[in-house]
Amino acid sequence: MKNLIRSSKKIILILFCGFYGMVLKAFPDGESPIISPYKIEKESIYNTMRNSSMGGTASVFPMGFEALLYNPGGFAQKLKYEAGALYFGLGFDSYFRPEYLVPMIESIGFQNSSDKEANILINAKELITSSGVGIGTGFGFGFVPEKKSFGIGIYGGGTVYLSGKPFPLGTEGFIKFSINFPIGYSFEIIENSKCQFDIGISLTPEIAIIKNLKGSDVDALAGGTATIQEMISDVVENPYYCVPINIGSIFTFLDKPYENAEIRFSFVGKNLFGNYFGSRNERNIIKKERAYSFGTGLYLPFDIMTIKCSGIFSMEIAGINQIIEGNSDFWKALKLGSELNIGNAVFLRGGLTSGYPSLGAEIKIFQLGLGFSWQTIEEGLYIGDNPVSVFRVSINIY
Repeated sequence: MKNLIRSSKKIILILFCGFYGMVLKAFPDGESPIISPYKIEKESIYNTMRNSSMGGTASVFPMGFEALLYNPGGFAQKLKYEAGALYFGLGFDSYFRPEYLVPMIESIGFQNSSDKEANILINAKELITSSGVGIGTGFGFGFVPEKKSFGIGIYGGGTVYLSGKPFPLGTEGFIKFSINFPIGYSFEIIENSKCQFDIGISLTPEIAIIKNLKGSDVDALAGGTATIQEMISDVVENPYYCVPINIGSIFTFLDKPYENAEIRFSFVGKNLFGNYFGSRNERNIIKKERAYSFGTGLYLPFDIMTIKCSGIFSMEIAGINQIIEGNSDFWKALKLGSELNIGNAVFLRGGLTSGYPSLGAEIKIFQLGLGFSWQTIEEGLYIGDNPVSVFRVSINIY
């Protein structure tokens, strides 16, 4: 078994070098990529409901597969209540503002007047021009052996998103389908009875079909003179690709006398290298934003009668570099999260993302987890500029 682990580590390191070599070859010296505007870019087309309901702070306490998504320093730092090395998740997302969605639902289901269609169209326009509306689905599969310092996986999905006013000529958005093949490895720097320090690196090759939507495209879709299939037909043959590299670290103080309580500090750098999508046959580039984040958290185990329980409290400041550059501020970057684990069967979660509340719950039956999350994300430059709510329903197999 030890020989297998050593061989796996060598293979992973070789793959790192190989994939990054592809990136350098794709953009040789002296060739400057063109950066085209892409205003609405979701961080990940697949996002775990745990991360969403905890305000986006899973990078401090990543669970197994989440290390591939949020912090590669977490491969060897798995908490006790997590079972199994395999993970599979399936999620369904909707992006909207509740105060504009409810009138549209009411106009669809509860009105029988002659102007019903007109009311539906008016409310749909209000929904799109308020802050945006979208739907998405994603899946994730990962293999992260416990305390073996590496992981591999696959995740992907699709999203359609529209935003802007006046409708339809002022609307823009995107259609995106992608598949990712993350691979990660962590290096154990310190491990003893009092502390543990791991530094990790992950590489996420991605193939994506992306269609940016303009007002004229939305007008054609709304008028029935074009379909989504026709819109993306020209980009299917020339998919975009990228091979971004992420780094992460977690420093943990262990309190052995008090039932393994933990205090953690984390750092994550996302999209450090290879941070561009490049079309295979064109030089039309879409930029993936580089971001540095810091976090801290507390893990506290306790008992309720005879039931083993635990609590997590975490905080993250996301995108430190964007604050420095003036593209964000401290309160927008601040994320808070919490999780209550009751008997490894019921999970209650909550948090704050840029001041907006998030919440979620999950029930785990044997290795099957069913749950939901609600999170509001600030898509604008400041809090209150353009908040978008994301409701997610997920099925997970651990």
